[in-house]
Amino acid sequence: MLSPQRTPRAEQSNGYFKVRPKLIEKRNSKGHKVSFSDTSKSSGDDAPPKPLKINSAPSSRSASPRPGFTRPSAPARKKSTDARNWHTINRQNEALWLEDIPSPPSPTPSSHPNKPFLIYHPSFLPLLGTAPTITLLLNDTRAPYFHSAGIYHAPTSTLYITSNLISSNSPSHAPSANKKTTVTKLTFYSPTDFTRDIVRTPEKNPLIASGANYHDGLVLCAQGTMSNDDDPAGIIYMSVSPPHRTSSLIRDFHGRPFNSPKDCAVCSRDSSIWFTDPMYGFEKGFRAKPSLPQHVYRFDPTTGDIRVVADGFGRPNAICFSGDENTLYVTDTDSVHYRCDTPEARKTGLPTKVIDTTKASTIYAYTVMNASTSTTSKMAPASTGTAVAIVNGEQHTLPSSSSMASTFLTNRRVFAFPDNGSPECLACDAAGNVYAGCGDGVHVWSAGGVLIGKVLIEGGVTGFCFGGSGEAWAWGEDKVWRIAIGGNVKGAVGKGEENLKVGKGR
Repeated sequence: MLSPQRTPRAEQSNGYFKVRPKLIEKRNSKGHKVSFSDTSKSSGDDAPPKPLKINSAPSSRSASPRPGFTRPSAPARKKSTDARNWHTINRQNEALWLEDIPSPPSPTPSSHPNKPFLIYHPSFLPLLGTAPTITLLLNDTRAPYFHSAGIYHAPTSTLYITSNLISSNSPSHAPSANKKTTVTKLTFYSPTDFTRDIVRTPEKNPLIASGANYHDGLVLCAQGTMSNDDDPAGIIYMSVSPPHRTSSLIRDFHGRPFNSPKDCAVCSRDSSIWFTDPMYGFEKGFRAKPSLPQHVYRFDPTTGDIRVVADGFGRPNAICFSGDENTLYVTDTDSVHYRCDTPEARKTGLPTKVIDTTKASTIYAYTVMNASTSTTSKMAPASTGTAVAIVNGEQHTLPSSSSMASTFLTNRRVFAFPDNGSPECLACDAAGNVYAGCGDGVHVWSAGGVLIGKVLIEGGVTGFCFGGSGEAWAWGEDKVWRIAIGGNVKGAVGKGEENLKVGKGR
């Protein structure tokens, strides 16, 4: 076993930042083996770990063991020696870049114990700034009011968050098997001074999922109910001004009902809406059996064109564009399923979450390509010098050269696979970094797919959104946190405040 003098690495922190922990083993004062992260202390050892000595020789085996220590057997000693050699090599490699990482000023309080900012690469430090903080804004355990959406409307300083499924005894929600979701809006007057309200619309729009800014309002994913005629699944538009009137933008794929749209992103180049359509509604018991595969769609509200742009998913979920809109990211959370036939589900009326870690929990990246296809038809000359198309015996005057621009997704590749939980939400900053809410907090990757850091949040994160420059929020069912980061960090087009430019030029 490793002695306390052989701690595999040194904490490069002042109580505020920490470098990724490695699990090590030691024995407490009573001789019991304790497994723990090297950034924590065991119950029986109060002394802090000694600093790392780069390239130092291993401690002598002849050193006197602590009281209560029993020398392990030969196989155990060999295993311990192998682990010690591995840690020696690993810590020396880490030290090559750890030595140059500066530490910020003295820490400020945060809602997460120990050190919430986990550094995997020095490029994460400029994103955090000199004094990052995490502040718990809301803790409401009555229901999972804070699950998805994450839309920040900058002109009104309002953050919109949708809930997870909530049991409802209201007869008006009978088509959804007594299930509903709510939309919460937090209007900010200062970083920690805000009001909280429930969005109520004149029209019935149950089971809203995520959304995005669109022109002077919002577009939202309506998951639908069992009654597809009364409550169809699709994309709706909602005004940000009371009484928050809504209108349906699209409700089916050429007559075939959608499954249960989950998340959407808006491309500012053409105001098109891209959204995922998993079958979670069927699993959760509020949608009929699917009649479509689980696709990613592109919808053009101007022309009404709806196209499938990606398939091959287990459960397509979160979606977002990179800052330059040349890359589209989509998560597949096939590792997460739901069942309505468990004892717990029968008791609560809500589906039971089931995790299968052998299935996809992956972020995929696509290259966004624009292509043009020439319109071909039987052409006849016209006296005006323009082209004339003869269709079914009827003459139609067309421009001499007719073409349509189309957008496609190519070069599908695995971008990242989180080591903890599934990527429930996605966001990109203007510099191209990718943020995902996972099982232990917010994970951050570079545009090249390198994990550069984490913001550890107990209980995990199901939603994340950028606000103004240097500000973001994260939430997980019953809690909402504000994250103060570097002042130059801001959200990319498609999710954050920059998306207000959609449809108005860039």
